[in-house]
Amino acid sequence: MFIRLAEQHRQFVQDLVMSLQALAIVLERRGYLAS
Repeated sequence: MFIRLAEQHRQFVQDLVMSLQALAIVLERRGYLAS
């Protein structure tokens, strides 16, 4: 049970990190376009 929960948490964290990276890229591009 605990191991499965940890696995789900790890997957969630990976998805979160990828989302943040994508967001950072979008914000960077907007910054370049604005300047």
